[in-house]
Amino acid sequence: LYSGGTLTDNVTIEVAGNTGTEQLSFSSGTTVSSIAAAINAVTTATGVSATVSGADLVINSTSYGADQFVSIKTVAGTFTPSTTKDYGQDAAVTINGAEAQAKGLSVSFRSSNLDIEFDLDPSFNLPGTDSFTITGGGATFALGAKVSETDKASIGIASVSTGSLGDNINGYLSALASGGEASLNSDNLVTAQRIIDKAIKQVSQLRGRLGAFQKFTIGSTINALGVAFENVSASESAIRDTDFAEETANLTRSQILAQAATTVLAQANASPQAALSLLRG
Repeated sequence: LYSGGTLTDNVTIEVAGNTGTEQLSFSSGTTVSSIAAAINAVTTATGVSATVSGADLVINSTSYGADQFVSIKTVAGTFTPSTTKDYGQDAAVTINGAEAQAKGLSVSFRSSNLDIEFDLDPSFNLPGTDSFTITGGGATFALGAKVSETDKASIGIASVSTGSLGDNINGYLSALASGGEASLNSDNLVTAQRIIDKAIKQVSQLRGRLGAFQKFTIGSTINALGVAFENVSASESAIRDTDFAEETANLTRSQILAQAATTVLAQANASPQAALSLLRG
């Protein structure tokens, strides 16, 4: 923030942001509006923008998040901003009372029944609440022998069309088409590069999610079911390979031996009783 009004000296300042640094020179008598216009003329190179509020010059980063910064330094002359360097902050977001992870305007939230990512609108910059409804849950996979809530897994993916890849800060991939705001024939090559980088990052993250779901959810379930199938097949094979004639003979032999042992024990128990009867007689 600079509140010095019209310059009273020839000044050279250095404006820096996440994308680069530029030096700007102004003569005595330059107004804050002209300073803001000069800063905005190099916004693509620095990632810094300027606005005028009354007689004050306000400098901001064009991006959002704790890893963004703006810096303004006096190289020559008299120019005294109230703050020479400042950093951004990540958004603080809670969903259904649980804290979500935020990086700049990008928010991700994962729970036992919800996995979602979205971008906040830059105008939503004050404490407040909003609501949203999830109308689809993606694809659901049955992972067990029976279809039940405990044996299901779901995954959904966002659109990967050119109108969806990118963000609402720099633009979307569709803007690179001929005649678009960031087409390769325009002068917005830095913006085009940012859009492409964002699209690559989004597709890479999506590939990672799908790969992890395939390997750790579906793949591990397939392996577990394969082991269970092998065990059942081995048990079935052992039953089918049994020699029924031999086992039937062994069963009959065991039954005969058990009956004979019972008979012998009965006779042994009867002998003392007979002896006692004779003594009484």
